[in-house]
Amino acid sequence: MKPLSARTRCYAGWRAVGRAAVTTNFPLAARVIGALLLGKWIAAQIVGWQFAYGPAARNTMGSLTLPQVAATLAAALVGFTTFDRAAERLIDTELLNVVLVLVLTTAILGPVLTAYFAPRMRVEGGIS
Repeated sequence: MKPLSARTRCYAGWRAVGRAAVTTNFPLAARVIGALLLGKWIAAQIVGWQFAYGPAARNTMGSLTLPQVAATLAAALVGFTTFDRAAERLIDTELLNVVLVLVLTTAILGPVLTAYFAPRMRVEGGIS
């Protein structure tokens, strides 16, 4: 049997991504998203404390850094379409699905949290 070309393998992989359910990868996705949220929140709190920002400013800073779209998606796609010498993907479909859920979640959550926290900065600063 003739080996599949890289293009055919890539297309077959994309079909697998489309069929995969988020529920099968939920535990991994929840851990990755939770680690991202916690890491961003901790970083915003540390920097905010060092610059003497109020709680609303620290939370706004964290929400503004939250969305992970362009670079994350690009790196995941490169890893998904790259094969090692054993013809295995560097990133399998399970991890690609988790990355897609991460991108979607942070793209929605970032603006929502910013809209929630940013107006509170005016109240903290005494601006009406």
